[in-house]
Amino acid sequence: MILSQVVIRPLFLGTLALLCYFVARRLRLGKQDEKLPPSPPGHWLFGNAPPASYAHRQFAHLANIYGPIFTLRYGSRRLVVIARVESSVLHATLQPQSAAKYEPLQMMNARNFILDILDEPDNFINHARRYAASVIMSLTYGKMTPTSYSDRDVKQVNLLTERLGYAMRPGAYLVDSYPFLKYLPGFTSNLKRYHQEELALFSCQIKSVKERLELYSSPAPFKTAGVLPIMIMAAARHPDVQARVQEQLDQVIGRDRLPTFADWEKLPQVAAYVQEVYRWRPVTPLGFAHKATKDVTWKGYVIPAGTEVLACHWAIARDPDVFPDPEKFKPERWLDEKGRMREDLKFFNWGFGRRSVFINTALTLWAFEISEDSAHPIDTMAIKDGALAHPYPFTVRFKPRVSNLREKIVAHIDKLLELLRLLNEFTDHEIVFNPSTYPNFIHFLKMYPDLSERILPTEMTFSVSRDGGEFEWAGNNLMSVFCQPSRLLDPDMWRLLYDVLRFNANAQRMLLDFDRKDVHNEGLSIGNYVEQHGYSKSFRDNYLIPMTAAIWSTPPDKCALDFPARTLIQFMFNHHLLQITGKPSWLTLRGGSRTYVQKIVSMLSASHVHLSTPIRAARTVPSFDNPERTSQVLLDTASGETLRFDEVIMACHTNTTVDILKAGGGMTPEETRILEAFNWNKNEAVLHSDERLMPKSRLAWSCWNYLTKSVVNATGQYVPNVNQVSLTCKCLLDWMNELQHLPTSEHGPILVTLNPPFDPKPELEFGRYQYDHPILSTEAIKAQAEIPSIQRTRGISYAGAWLKYGFHEDGFTAGLRAAAALAGPDAKVPFAIVDADRKPSAAVVWLARAFDVLEMSGASAVVGILFVWWLAILRTVLGRLGVDLSYIRGQSQFRRGLHLTREGALHRICQFVAILNVMAFHSHVTVASWKSVGRHRGAGTVDSGSSLGSLEACVDAASAILEQIRAKKERVLVHCSAGILRSLTVAVAYMMRHWGKTLKEALFVVVDARPAVSPNPEFIVWLKQEEVCIRGGESTLPVDRLPAKQTDRLALLRQQG
Repeated sequence: MILSQVVIRPLFLGTLALLCYFVARRLRLGKQDEKLPPSPPGHWLFGNAPPASYAHRQFAHLANIYGPIFTLRYGSRRLVVIARVESSVLHATLQPQSAAKYEPLQMMNARNFILDILDEPDNFINHARRYAASVIMSLTYGKMTPTSYSDRDVKQVNLLTERLGYAMRPGAYLVDSYPFLKYLPGFTSNLKRYHQEELALFSCQIKSVKERLELYSSPAPFKTAGVLPIMIMAAARHPDVQARVQEQLDQVIGRDRLPTFADWEKLPQVAAYVQEVYRWRPVTPLGFAHKATKDVTWKGYVIPAGTEVLACHWAIARDPDVFPDPEKFKPERWLDEKGRMREDLKFFNWGFGRRSVFINTALTLWAFEISEDSAHPIDTMAIKDGALAHPYPFTVRFKPRVSNLREKIVAHIDKLLELLRLLNEFTDHEIVFNPSTYPNFIHFLKMYPDLSERILPTEMTFSVSRDGGEFEWAGNNLMSVFCQPSRLLDPDMWRLLYDVLRFNANAQRMLLDFDRKDVHNEGLSIGNYVEQHGYSKSFRDNYLIPMTAAIWSTPPDKCALDFPARTLIQFMFNHHLLQITGKPSWLTLRGGSRTYVQKIVSMLSASHVHLSTPIRAARTVPSFDNPERTSQVLLDTASGETLRFDEVIMACHTNTTVDILKAGGGMTPEETRILEAFNWNKNEAVLHSDERLMPKSRLAWSCWNYLTKSVVNATGQYVPNVNQVSLTCKCLLDWMNELQHLPTSEHGPILVTLNPPFDPKPELEFGRYQYDHPILSTEAIKAQAEIPSIQRTRGISYAGAWLKYGFHEDGFTAGLRAAAALAGPDAKVPFAIVDADRKPSAAVVWLARAFDVLEMSGASAVVGILFVWWLAILRTVLGRLGVDLSYIRGQSQFRRGLHLTREGALHRICQFVAILNVMAFHSHVTVASWKSVGRHRGAGTVDSGSSLGSLEACVDAASAILEQIRAKKERVLVHCSAGILRSLTVAVAYMMRHWGKTLKEALFVVVDARPAVSPNPEFIVWLKQEEVCIRGGESTLPVDRLPAKQTDRLALLRQQG
């Protein structure tokens, strides 16, 4: 009796208390439920029963009954399901995200996927799982060794993926609906065990790559494991769709090279196919649940804060108003009438995952013809249940479409593996420095022997290439300065050299004057300085502006108009750019900046390092746990955690700092005025090995190559250093082989081009990266001087390279000073922090005065006039002798083996095997070897429009002769009396007929090679008619007359094509 009272009474009271809790909570939630979206009927206390299986299909059915948004009640849990989304919302909120940084790794694993199918075609589902796991291990932990689907790590990752998919199902665990159950002993033991297994895997991998700093976290690779089999399923079940995609792949890619990420825009059929795969069988059919962080009102409904919200991808993908015939696989729904991807329609799966599936789809359909096994029909609804949906095994047949497929795949993988090894060894962050300009950085490196032994000598050379090689020079040596021999007779080139010497002397004197005078004229821009001191346009356009734009990765027009003169001159003097001799030795650090960052991190406690922890907001609050301080700084992380610190150093870009401070409650007027004075320029860097983005002359090849093109503005003027397409007109290119000691013979050219004027060949492109660089305007320079007034005013300090010149030494020094300020005056600093600014010697004043005498006396003008006359006489004499100066420059050759010139240059044709002579006023075309010029045959034409009837016959005969000679791989010289009209017409027509070029492309090739050519309107009209006959449609050239000036003509054709 006593025992029953002891046991039964507490049990009864506990049950009664629990029942009262449920009733009270149900009554409270009932009031909230009145404002929620409609809900299916359920139990008054326990709510709706969780779907036993395939919840996404049930949600799609409920959407047809209760509308686009409805509520499900699971115990105390409320789940709002979104089953319909307006297409405009999809478009506005789900834009692509760049993941170009990981493209080489994705490409390598995608090509391994093709090899896996070649080896074991029946095991393609496991190959897809291996691919996903391999990408995860590579991106997250840096694992570069080959990965098999049977590897222990792969099996573990796949097991964790399956558990994740199950756990994300609504009602998967009772504790989700009734959270108090987690306090019952043993109720969540399995979940805790799963968590420990996850930690064991992650900890093991982290230990093996302890120093890796960039950790990657995304569900995208998990999704890819399910998408790839569905992609294959769709191809097998819809051979007509597969054929359309492969037709475009053959047209764009051919079968001699592999598709790459650079082909994205050129393959809309593939992109549409990928989008339809995601829609047709969403790999995350349920989507991912989120919690509302605040009350949300929508169409009269109120979703309280804390409510779970789930966008059901399966239901959204089957909205007939957005996707007509939703059950049909129709990639064309994503294309507009011109065959391009629609901009008004997107789907949820975007960014890294879709890019990964894109390259796998392109490679798979390029490599194989996939067909269904008639003996084993595919059930397209046989998809495993779970938040991450994978198809059950099915059978297809793979038939290779490409000859020597394995050899082509292996060759590309080998090159990518080597490239990835090099990129791991040599980073693109701060790869050059010198002892005199980087004193604090050098002192730091020498503190650690393992860092100092990584210092290697390198070079720092610079070149300029304008208009595709029309003008080139480099400062490596005298031969590279005159890498185009015709520049020896160019007065503008000699004036440029004179102005460089004068600028070097006067600029150094200017720095001394700034130190001596009380009024510093800080507002003087470099553009105004050049104009006030009478420097030539050649100096401005071909030296100073390219140099400035290249150094700061800044648009050239901004450099000319706004860049502070003193800042530029001081920087150039610091880096020994204002002297011809006595320059310091340049150095590089093997492994790049990552090496010394890892060194610092290795000496810190793991609890003090927070990696992959984005900060969303920062705010100052009164201190409550540190009596020595009146305020502290709170940091809100992206994960929702709030961290408290006594001091914070904002070592990031000012635009990022402003966003963080404003999100935390705002900024002081002083902070706003100073920090918002800094602007940033966005640049795209492309990693590739396309030598077309180097100067044409090998003599001009340097470590840094400034590439630019000129345009004709609205008034018809020739304007250099202006870009029509990207944010910056210049293209700064690192010749990585020279900078990082990578032999070209072994690795090929390794190039990084900033804002390329045209895309590298897709097969030679390996990745794209985005960077922001500070624009040091006059306002920014003034703001730099005012930064001390806001340092540590509310526990926040600022550091970064933007505090001075924007280079590594500046950022390193700013960080040192910020840390030293926090440490206090008594702190021991390992070395004295010094200012890297150098001061010129007073002796330079005498050289500057010598140039003053030349300028003020008029001696320089007199000498200049006499020198120009002498050059003109020399050019005339050489012309009379038949020397073709444009040919000396190497620009009359527009394709190897085919040359264009005038009759007067025939004395040098001994290097050609055949000559095609297009004569005037005679009905013949002459082709002969050098030994027998006298034999004639064919038909001719004249320059006037009255005899055009014979032009077609002339071109027919000339083209036939050219084709015969070119078939023998012999060199051909095409010439006429002046080399500007008839020879051009024959060459352009030949290229359209036999090389498949458009009229615009052919004219650009010829004019670029020989700017002197000048076709009259009648010949242009005939060539346009010829293009229409060859290609159909309309001519690609919209004008009938080319501009008169050679430079304007070249710029116009470049604009057109």
